[in-house]
Amino acid sequence: MAVFRVERTNNYTVMSNYHLRDKTISFKAKGLLSMMLSLPEGQINISGVTGTLVFTEISTIPGYLIDENRKSQTIMVNPNDHQSVYFYNQPIGSIVVKKMSSSTKEPLSDVIIRITRTDGTVVGESNGEFRTDENGFIKVDVEPGSYIVQEVKAKSGFLLDDTPKTIEVKGSGTYNIELFNQPLGSLVIHKYSSLDRKTPLAGVQFKLTYAPGCVVDDENGKVSSNGIYYTELDGTITINGIVGTVIITEQATIPGYTIDPETRSQTIVVNPDDVQHAYFYNTPKNTLILEKYLETETGNEPLKGVTFLVTDSSGAVIGNSNGEYVSGDDGRVVISGVEPGTTITVREIKVPEGVVLDGIPKTIKISADGANILRFYNKKIGTLVVRKLDKISKEPLPGVQFELTYAEGGYVDDAYGHLSSKGLYTTNANGEIRVPVVGTIVVKEVKTLSTHVIDEATRIQTVTVNPADTQTLVVYNEPLCSLTLTKLDAVTGKPIPNTEFTLKDGDGNIIGRYTTGADGTVTVTGLVPNSTVVVVETKVPSNYVLDPTPRTIIVRNGSNTLSGAGGSSGIVNGGSSGGSSSGNSGGNNITVENIPKTTLTIEKYLETETGDRPLKGVTFLVTDSSGAVVGSSNGEYTTDENGRIVIPNLEPGITVTAKEIRVPDGVVLDSTPKSIEIKGGEGGQTLRFVNKATGYLVIKKLDKMTNEPLAGVEFKLTYASGEYVDDAYGHLSSLGLYRTDQNGEIRIPVVGTVVIEETKTLPNYIIDEGTKRQVVTVNPADTQTVTVYNTPIGGLELIKVNEADKTQRIPNTTFEIRRMDGGLVDTVITGDNGRVHVELDAGNYYAVEIEAAKGFQVDNTPHYFTIEDGKTTTLTVTNRAFSGILIHKIDSASKIGIYGVTFLLYDADKKPIGQYSSDDRGYVYIDDLPGSGRYYLRELENDGYLVDTQLKTVYVTDGTTTEITWENTAITGQIQITKTSEDYNSMNGWPAGTPIPGTEFEIYHYRTGNLVDTIRTDKNGAAVSKPLPLGRYKIVESKAADFYGLDKTPIEVEIEYAGQIVKAAMTNKALYTNVSIKKTGFVEVMPGQQIRYDFSGIANNSTTALTSFFWRDTLPTALRLDKIVTGTYNVQGNYKIVFKTNLNGEYRTMYDNLNTQQNNVLDASPAALGLASNEYVTEFMVSFGVVPGNFRQVEAPRVYCSVVSWLNGGTQFVNQADVGGVYNGQWIMAASRWVTRVYKPSKPLPRTGY
Repeated sequence: MAVFRVERTNNYTVMSNYHLRDKTISFKAKGLLSMMLSLPEGQINISGVTGTLVFTEISTIPGYLIDENRKSQTIMVNPNDHQSVYFYNQPIGSIVVKKMSSSTKEPLSDVIIRITRTDGTVVGESNGEFRTDENGFIKVDVEPGSYIVQEVKAKSGFLLDDTPKTIEVKGSGTYNIELFNQPLGSLVIHKYSSLDRKTPLAGVQFKLTYAPGCVVDDENGKVSSNGIYYTELDGTITINGIVGTVIITEQATIPGYTIDPETRSQTIVVNPDDVQHAYFYNTPKNTLILEKYLETETGNEPLKGVTFLVTDSSGAVIGNSNGEYVSGDDGRVVISGVEPGTTITVREIKVPEGVVLDGIPKTIKISADGANILRFYNKKIGTLVVRKLDKISKEPLPGVQFELTYAEGGYVDDAYGHLSSKGLYTTNANGEIRVPVVGTIVVKEVKTLSTHVIDEATRIQTVTVNPADTQTLVVYNEPLCSLTLTKLDAVTGKPIPNTEFTLKDGDGNIIGRYTTGADGTVTVTGLVPNSTVVVVETKVPSNYVLDPTPRTIIVRNGSNTLSGAGGSSGIVNGGSSGGSSSGNSGGNNITVENIPKTTLTIEKYLETETGDRPLKGVTFLVTDSSGAVVGSSNGEYTTDENGRIVIPNLEPGITVTAKEIRVPDGVVLDSTPKSIEIKGGEGGQTLRFVNKATGYLVIKKLDKMTNEPLAGVEFKLTYASGEYVDDAYGHLSSLGLYRTDQNGEIRIPVVGTVVIEETKTLPNYIIDEGTKRQVVTVNPADTQTVTVYNTPIGGLELIKVNEADKTQRIPNTTFEIRRMDGGLVDTVITGDNGRVHVELDAGNYYAVEIEAAKGFQVDNTPHYFTIEDGKTTTLTVTNRAFSGILIHKIDSASKIGIYGVTFLLYDADKKPIGQYSSDDRGYVYIDDLPGSGRYYLRELENDGYLVDTQLKTVYVTDGTTTEITWENTAITGQIQITKTSEDYNSMNGWPAGTPIPGTEFEIYHYRTGNLVDTIRTDKNGAAVSKPLPLGRYKIVESKAADFYGLDKTPIEVEIEYAGQIVKAAMTNKALYTNVSIKKTGFVEVMPGQQIRYDFSGIANNSTTALTSFFWRDTLPTALRLDKIVTGTYNVQGNYKIVFKTNLNGEYRTMYDNLNTQQNNVLDASPAALGLASNEYVTEFMVSFGVVPGNFRQVEAPRVYCSVVSWLNGGTQFVNQADVGGVYNGQWIMAASRWVTRVYKPSKPLPRTGY
């Protein structure tokens, strides 16, 4: 049965009748198809049909669209089968556009709108254009999609807005958009007589143009008047329907009047829905008009009451009032009957209050025809407003006194300068001073209220007040403050009474001592805002630890709270014990917590086969974070029969470090220190240590030829972690160096994986490099024996000794070994034992010293010697020591030299004579001494270490160097690095943010560049350094984990205080390495035929660069190379092609400096390469050097070869191509092979034809 889902309306479905005309369908089937009706659920069910059925949707109901992509569907119905066919219709939406006036919101008809789709196709049949009806509406039915609505033509009298609007129709429904137009503006021009400024002047000609130059036409631009207009009887011109910048020019006036040239042309901006007015005045002839204006923010206003003095050129006054004229309400003075040709001078002599006098005179020569107008402009006097406010509440402060003076020093008087107040003013009830003034004013606050403080930073201010200007200065005063001190138990949070605090000001002067009350608080009042107070706890109850940390607070108004250590506060005037006391503005609080004392237990166990048991007699050194010992026994504690040490009365907050320094014989010393921060309120804390019983390592050293034991051979023993293996059960530090005894043995108690490295053998012996370094694991209660052999040799045994004491051997002395003809054989340096062995052939030689050890003079005398076969010649050379002091400054724990330590040298009278600093190895060499005798040394600076300030005495004798080893204890912290994956790694499946184990880092001292530690991340991606002295360090990633790129970007960190763990987070990008190449050619060839090979997919698919990148073609003996088409590549660069031949297995250059983005056709024939007659190319290689990730070919390379003629039919040959590059020392390779068969007829074909 087939089921169809369709839209249904009015209990029927519109169907196609094409089936009635289809002669291939039976009458029964036609009847069934004709009777199909849609069910209420939009379904049609058909039964009793089989075969291939075609369903076509012909039409749908109103408001929906047929899906053209699925309007016809074909389905196969088998017997006893049930099939379904689905048809979907999309609903239609409507766009409704409403056009209105922007000012009245009334609908606008006859506006033309264009509607298009976003792809540019128009909607409807009129090029997408629609016209609004009388209600301003357009309604358009559209399919879902994005449309652009744009105004094409506006209604007359309105401004076109052609900004396109986008609307999204998502389905059925109405989508409204409102568009607005602005009405055009109007301009009214007024023309009057200048005598009374009321009489209209008709018939005056004006020309109007827009700013670009085109004329202004009348009736909304429909009537052209060439821009010429005349005033009506009322002296006006009214023009409607304009918008823009209009230039109005008076071109001709009526007889008896003159045009004022200053106002002849005016520019007006007419906005939409706007009415603008322009005023012009003409003056009658033989009249002088004085016009007085006051400049205001809204424009120039006529100024009444200004007195002018008017005189002629001889100085005689004009008129009956002694030459004085006063401006009227319109700001004008009209003087008629002035004789043409007279020169008149006018000067302003008096102005109303609040106006600035302009005393500059103006002169005019009376014209018989032109306008005689003089205009004067005045500015309003300025106003200075001083406002005084409370800085916190912003409330006005009345009664605060200020002094106001001009910049030149004179007082600012009141009442427009009529009332002298000696510059003193007091703020009114509104906290204001308001003074009319012009000029640069210095405002100084003289006295404030007793409850407030003058801010010295703003006490004196300067302000410039211009005419018609109001300048306002707002000056704040802060109210006095209070400070509340709170003391709490750090564990329970309960208040602690009877705690005494001492308060000091910023200069260290004691303000007072205050004790907390029953509620653990004390409040101090009357503090000056922004002043500094240092609060120090000086007395606490006996069951708490005194916290002497100074806490500094700058008291401020408002919320200002410090908890725990650090902070700021201010000067105190009085206080009260317990609760809060009356005072000024509060909000300043310091809360200090005290920690109760606690006990530390150290537990020591021995690991045995039956379990851990308490270990008695283990001695620990216990120190705090500063390195100071804990307790009265020089910091040493020994475990009792229960394996315990109990240390009572420790102050919470300190960090205690316990280090095992002695164990009973037969027990492995665990020298790893453990630290714990002592916390209060926990009753007690525990550190637990576990030891293992020792094993033994035996090293036997034998002569390889005689098997005799060799005594005195040196070995270096280290644990796998890199630490030295110390002697005497770990009590004796030997820096891991041991020498064989008279039996040729070294026997050491040890447990763990030990690296054995032979460092020095005996004279006339050679270290066997194959057995020089060995690794052995010694388990507890286990003995491991390693036998090492040395082979005897001959040569020179060169020994360097001190001339004054020949038992003292001198290391680090450099010699040149030369033949008798002067030829250099070798340059050697004496070792730690002052000797060096040189293997030499038999003959005569000489040795000359070229560099002496520190503290010794160079002896460049040649020393001659002879070498015999199989024998060793011993040559002893002496050196004379300098007189001086050699200081070696070292770390007390690592014994490594300390850089940059400064020393001051004193003579026998303790007068300073020199200052010296240690080098990067910790050495200070002083060779400029005035002579032998007694000297003193003092250490001055030592960053990252506890400075040893003890004065040391040094005695120096002539010809000797006094050596001093000076140790310092480091103040240490640690560096912790976290390494995570920056992105998803497709090689191991790790998502971004996954911790990366196995990444190695090197830590270098920032100033010396010395390597101080190498660390490796664990399974959590974290790596922690050993304790390092305070200072700056540089972290460099030295080895990346598998499948990640190496990031060598250095990171700088600084350890600033003891116990600090400086954390650094770093990421690595996922690394993917892959190269590819594919080679194709002819499947079958005949002898003597040319063959072509095509190359594709040549690429570095890695996410990182590869070095030594190449692709190579290895040719079988069946082929002879003819030419190479290089192809092109996606990255600009140069490369070369090298080749090998059957006669020369070394690479030779074929072509060089080829451009990767140029396709070259290269002749590779034997003649072009200059090969011999029997020589041919066996392989060629295209070498690029370094290429980035995603480097790949663009145009395909090709190779053309000739098949040799002597091949037999049925044979085949293989051509191989490969590609590769190097990442992190490993080759990344890929290869491609192509097999070609040889076809050769066994007999010649018969000849046909003529």
